[in-house]
Amino acid sequence: MIVECWKQLDAESVGRRELEVISSVLGETFGASPSPAIIARTLADQGVPLAHPDILNSDTTWREQQLRQIVPGDLETIDGAFAAMENLQSAMHSMRASDIDRFRFQVGQVQGELVLFANSQIGSARARAVAGEMGAWLTVWLQNPAVFDEWLTLRRNSPEFIQKFS
Repeated sequence: MIVECWKQLDAESVGRRELEVISSVLGETFGASPSPAIIARTLADQGVPLAHPDILNSDTTWREQQLRQIVPGDLETIDGAFAAMENLQSAMHSMRASDIDRFRFQVGQVQGELVLFANSQIGSARARAVAGEMGAWLTVWLQNPAVFDEWLTLRRNSPEFIQKFS
């Protein structure tokens, strides 16, 4: 479907506009759309030329939006990360049972993004540390949400955490 959408655009290459249109069509058809990077990779595999800066910018914007939808809040500070986790847990508790698996999948994607960011050279050292910490929290949350609150309390009182984020 990605290739068919692109062909209908009658474009010479794939850039921001083409990605937005294809993503919109996929979203309307399937209820969700893959990342711009996945769309671009699919088209590149078919020999379609890519406008790389547009692809990178679109994908970065998309990933930030995904993160903010799943884990709203200020992720630059540890207090913001705590608030984001509270928002995430509230969202999970108010969700219909039929939506939980999709939500957990999205949280898993966010967890992966946080770990990637934490291990990158992008952003401040403090923001990377917060991202790494929250990535670890989400790992525990995904494995066993029932024990998460107690685990987080223990983590928050650990000497390592206090030294790192005091």
